[in-house]
Amino acid sequence: MENNNKEKKRKLSNKTRRVLKLVALYLAIVGFLLYLVFIVFTIIDTFPDYVPITNADSLLQIWITANGVLMGFVGIIFAQLLSSTMDQQNTVYHRILETERNQREELKKISDYLDTRRFSLSMLTVFSLGFFAYSILLSMQAIAKNSSLAPTDVYAVQGFMFYPLMLSVLGITVMIIALTLPLKPPSEESLES
Repeated sequence: MENNNKEKKRKLSNKTRRVLKLVALYLAIVGFLLYLVFIVFTIIDTFPDYVPITNADSLLQIWITANGVLMGFVGIIFAQLLSSTMDQQNTVYHRILETERNQREELKKISDYLDTRRFSLSMLTVFSLGFFAYSILLSMQAIAKNSSLAPTDVYAVQGFMFYPLMLSVLGITVMIIALTLPLKPPSEESLES
């Protein structure tokens, strides 16, 4: 009877821990997104509050160019990261073919890790480039909207720069996350001997 109560308490505490971890993860994500919004507003604060339509168009065209450069940079970085991961995978696969059966399990775990890393990098590439492309599209949309306004009108910088800037900051953040992924499998030291 007493053992059943202890088991119920352990199960409850495990469930409570899982729920607390999910709540902590949710709060961390919300906090991080609020931090990104703060960064975007801080950048927008460096501009005047209102600019003429012609200057708004110029700022948006500059932002389109900057996003294009960032897309090229991100493409080069992700191509290198994916290439190095695939080289590691090929090396591990070659060692799997050459080793005895008792050592293959460890190498298969490393190969699985590298598969997961390659997939993660591919998904992060899609998200990062997608954020930059959508930022470019929103900038183009704002330029098109500005064409219907008179050249003497003024426009709030926050109104046309917030979303393109926010998406670019998200794209850069995704790239930073990809750069912080661990490069070596957890048990790769066993391969070096």
